Amino acid sequence: MTAALRLERFGRDNDATWGRLYLAGTSEVFFTVEPPWSYNRAFESCIPHGTYDLVRHDSAERPGSWAMVGYGVSHIETPNVPRFACLIHSANWAYQLKGCAAPGDSIRWTSGRQGVTNSRVTLQRIDEHLSALVSPRIEIVSSWG
Repeated sequence: MTAALRLERFGRDNDATWGRLYLAGTSEVFFTVEPPWSYNRAFESCIPHGTYDLVRHDSAERPGSWAMVGYGVSHIETPNVPRFACLIHSANWAYQLKGCAAPGDSIRWTSGRQGVTNSRVTLQRIDEHLSALVSPRIEIVSSWG
């Protein structure tokens, strides 16, 4: 089964991990910002590469979000790290994320920081795409190996 989303991480620095987010079956490509890799620490690190189930997550704090759930979120190298899921939710900068991923339609410098733009609108489009599917999944890979 092809994943509904494919996140290809293409860059990283001390402050963020950058990616392209492809919507399967469409020509749409978005961008993502995530925190940098920090050994999969809960509320701090992006999650390991892998394939995850996507589950709708609505809360007062993060309405219209999606949770990436599955083996790997709790990383085998750090089994003592309690981490059940990682969210895809709207945000503009990595510092606003606690281990989650935020989509946007471009990457730009705004307010003195590099981040993604139009995150809420982008997340709504992703939500439309995923809501039409049964048991959607996301595949996360990197172009650097």
